Amino acid sequence: MALLEFPPDDIASRSPKGYDTQVRTFLSNIRQINPEHFAHIPGQDLLEVSSEDDPNASNRSHSPVNPDVDPSQSPNQTLNIFQLLDASVNSIAYLTVLSARLKSYAGKSSISDFVVPINCHEWNRIVFFLNKCDPVQIRYVGHDWRSLLECLYTSAVAQDNVSSTP
Repeated sequence: MALLEFPPDDIASRSPKGYDTQVRTFLSNIRQINPEHFAHIPGQDLLEVSSEDDPNASNRSHSPVNPDVDPSQSPNQTLNIFQLLDASVNSIAYLTVLSARLKSYAGKSSISDFVVPINCHEWNRIVFFLNKCDPVQIRYVGHDWRSLLECLYTSAVAQDNVSSTP
């Protein structure tokens, strides 16, 4: 799978120039993939709201938990793409898929002004990703990173406006 091509196993032994070349090659490859490929999983509502996803739940720990890992899941069950990607290792790929899904749901080419409901899977994925992503990889996808932050900000402000309305 193209999304798992970076980072390679020998990344620690690469020089900074070798790393840069590898990242740029990877970016070139994933930009050739149609974003609609990641945009929708049939039968799954991208913004499915669940009480289990409530960030204010009392059993929430202080460290971010991957919203896509289900410890009770059988190894034979189908995995979604977020279960295959590790946000701390595959940061560029994770951001690429997350952005494509949000753009698809918003019906826009930019997610900057898209409002994501706070108690949904995508909100939790955004927060999880922001806590776990590799900053070295993120410097190569600054525009996408900024769009995700703007989406998060817009969503938080919208939620605050809804909460404070009498």
